[in-house]
Amino acid sequence: MATLMNFMGKEEVIHYDSKIQELHGNQGSKARKLVRDKLVQDNGDGTYRILPIQGYNVSEYRVDWMAQSCTCQYNTTKGLVCSHLIAVRIFRGGTE
Repeated sequence: MATLMNFMGKEEVIHYDSKIQELHGNQGSKARKLVRDKLVQDNGDGTYRILPIQGYNVSEYRVDWMAQSCTCQYNTTKGLVCSHLIAVRIFRGGTE
């Protein structure tokens, strides 16, 4: 299982941009957008609520920082570090 500590931000994560009707993007840019748009909320108990990016999706996700897990499909099915985990890391003052 990949962890935040060994993730180098190089992996391309394909997503669909409905505005330009194209597949593109990577985890780092999406994570920075989540933080920049204030879509990461600290629940105060080591978990974080990730709000949806307007016009991108409608799902909210829950990140458990201590377990380094997220409720998104990418993390739950592949066991890999997702943009939501990276966003929490940035939110907490870390880097990608």
